[in-house]
Amino acid sequence: MKLQAIICCCALLLGGKIGFAPSNSAAFQNYNTVLNDRFEGGAEAFKKFFYSNITYPFLSRNNCEIGQLYVRITVSPEGGTPEIELMNNLSGNLDQEVMRVLRKSAKHWIVRQYQSMFVISVGFQLENKPVIKGDLKVSAHAISGGNGNCSSNRTVEHKMHQSIDRRKFKKARRHCEELLRRDPTNPFYKKVFKSLNEELNAD
Repeated sequence: MKLQAIICCCALLLGGKIGFAPSNSAAFQNYNTVLNDRFEGGAEAFKKFFYSNITYPFLSRNNCEIGQLYVRITVSPEGGTPEIELMNNLSGNLDQEVMRVLRKSAKHWIVRQYQSMFVISVGFQLENKPVIKGDLKVSAHAISGGNGNCSSNRTVEHKMHQSIDRRKFKKARRHCEELLRRDPTNPFYKKVFKSLNEELNAD
C-alpha cells in the first residue's frame, strides 16, 4: 500500500527538511543583504531589535503553539512601516505578535531610491535547544521557562505512526496536521498528509 511505503522510508526522510523558497525567488533578496542596506545598524541591529521586543504569548505557551512562520516584508523607498504579509499561519497569538514587533520597526528603515522585498522565517519553540528552524528563533524556555506539558515533534510523529499501523487514519491525520502546523515546509509531513487524505477519501 502506498501509505505503508511512505512510512517505511520515514527514517530517511525525517529531519530532511527543505528550506522555504518563494515561487518567484528572483523578486526577493537575501534578508541579510536587505537588512544591511535598509535597516539602521544592519542585520545584527534588526535581530537585536526583534529579540528585545518579541514575547511568547501566555496562551501560545499553554496551548503548545510552536512552528515556523514565514513573513514577506516589503520596504518602500520612503522607509516607514513596512508592508508585512504572513505566508502561512501558526496561530492568532503568534501571528499577531510577530506583526506587532515588525510594525514597531517603522522608524528604523532607511530611505532609498528603490523598494526592497525579502522573506524571513521565525521559529517558535518551547525548548531551549534548536528544534525548529528559522532565521529568527524564539524559545519559550528562554523567555519564561517553557511548558513541560507539550509533546515534542518526535512524540507526535510516533503517535502518527502508531495510528497508521492501527489503521486509525483520521487520528493519524490529526497528528500530521499538528506536525504541519509546526513545520509547514517539511516534505515528509506533506507526503504523509496527502496519502492519508487519499486513504480516507477511498473509504
